[in-house]
Amino acid sequence: EENVSTPLEMATLVAKLYRGEVLDKPASAEMLNILSRVKADMRAAIPANVRVAAKPGFNQAMMELGAIVCKPGVPLCGVCPVQAFCRARTSGTERELPVRLKKPKAREVPLELVVFLRVGGEGRQKVCQEVCQEVCQEVYMVQRGAGESRLAGFWELPEKKRFPRLRGRFLAEFTHQIVNDRFRVKVLLSSGKPVLREGRWVPVDGFDGLPLTTISRKALIHAGKVFPV
Repeated sequence: EENVSTPLEMATLVAKLYRGEVLDKPASAEMLNILSRVKADMRAAIPANVRVAAKPGFNQAMMELGAIVCKPGVPLCGVCPVQAFCRARTSGTERELPVRLKKPKAREVPLELVVFLRVGGEGRQKVCQEVCQEVCQEVYMVQRGAGESRLAGFWELPEKKRFPRLRGRFLAEFTHQIVNDRFRVKVLLSSGKPVLREGRWVPVDGFDGLPLTTISRKALIHAGKVFPV
């Protein structure tokens, strides 16, 4: 139910930023230059030839300070190093802040994903049988476009709505919340042969190096009773 990103997803995102695959190359270079303006003490245990990019600075420091000192109802103004500049302290409203807004009700979003499963191509299947005596399986995945505002370039299972006539076998159902959207995900299994411009077949043992969306990763875990993930 948590809105989290895996270390692999974050590492992949940073790598894509470095290669200029998220934004255009000039914007990517400028962003990395800004993130690379780190203090000397952050480089203490890092080799000199390794470039370091971090997110320190005034904004980050104020966020950390607020989390520790600006406690709702009982702020620790007496130990605050910037109390002289605090407007709330000056106006005497420090105990009234922050104003707690009512948490909006989560929006229910239905989502149907399809696990298209097939035995690998003849050449790959023959190699697998000779080496490990197993039949190789592949899953059809689609890649998010470079222009996507979120998780551009990541891979995910295709949605059923792209195949109106499909009747898949029900595998599992789960929920996943992202900010205020609660996705109710239904996972279906099919032996169909989809053809999408942004799609390709991925061996079930090839997911480790592939950046997957969290929802699709969860769906594949639920599909593990059909094939090992």
